[in-house]
Amino acid sequence: MIETIFVLNKRKELIGTADLRDILLAPDEEKLQSIMDYNVIAVHPEVDQEEVSLLVSKYDLKAIPVVNRKNSLIGIITIDDIIDVIV
Repeated sequence: MIETIFVLNKRKELIGTADLRDILLAPDEEKLQSIMDYNVIAVHPEVDQEEVSLLVSKYDLKAIPVVNRKNSLIGIITIDDIIDVIV
């Protein structure tokens, strides 16, 4: 289960993340931009899977977004995917 919401702008570029729990607990009038984290750790498709697993481990991530050269979200690598790589 992914608990992180990946936030895109109008140009479909990845601009941040938000924790699903924070979104659900926020007051109705609260804007997403005040909840989200703009410091996004993402990878490109050509990054080696072992390097991705090190990033996930280092930053204690449950999922890591995959973006193209235009910073558009093209996929998500989950912790389950990383465990498969480690095994």
